[in-house]
Amino acid sequence: MKSRHLRIFVVALGSYNFCYAGFLLLAPYIAKKHYAHQPGSYSVFLLIMAIGGITGGILLAHQKSEIQPIRIYQEQIAYGFLSLILYLTGGYYSWLLTALSFGFVQTRLLGSLPTFIQLSTRSEYLGRVFGLAFLVFDGMQPIGNFLFGYLIDIVGAKAYLVLSLIIIISFYEFTRLDQKKVSVLGRKFGK
Repeated sequence: MKSRHLRIFVVALGSYNFCYAGFLLLAPYIAKKHYAHQPGSYSVFLLIMAIGGITGGILLAHQKSEIQPIRIYQEQIAYGFLSLILYLTGGYYSWLLTALSFGFVQTRLLGSLPTFIQLSTRSEYLGRVFGLAFLVFDGMQPIGNFLFGYLIDIVGAKAYLVLSLIIIISFYEFTRLDQKKVSVLGRKFGK
């Protein structure tokens, strides 16, 4: 049972990093294209994202309950909807709120990664599982950079819509798969 959840989590990490690549490409594009009149807008964006990350890290450090991937998936879905709403409302402060929320969910996801892998893997396989997880995670960013680079050239800031929808749909699917019961040789696994 744990290995199925671990496989889902590793694929979710890849999906996250694919979208993260687009997010990182969009931020300086939007700063230059829409907020060039506000000096340091990209620096402020990165500062706000770091504040969100620190907040997410502090809350993760003080979390009393065991880390569950389903909670991380739900946070990503919430971020996807928030990002979609903030894009549709537009404006400088909405863009900065997107940075704050992204920093928050990013830290929660990446801070949970080592713990979940350690809890789900026998000790003799930890090195291999971490290696595979980081291979999937790191391998998706260049693909995201390539695809979102072209997409941003074509649709500009509307790429936020695509990013939001990918996050919402993919993490909804990871949530569904994580909760799904599967039958293997007559034995029920899952929740």
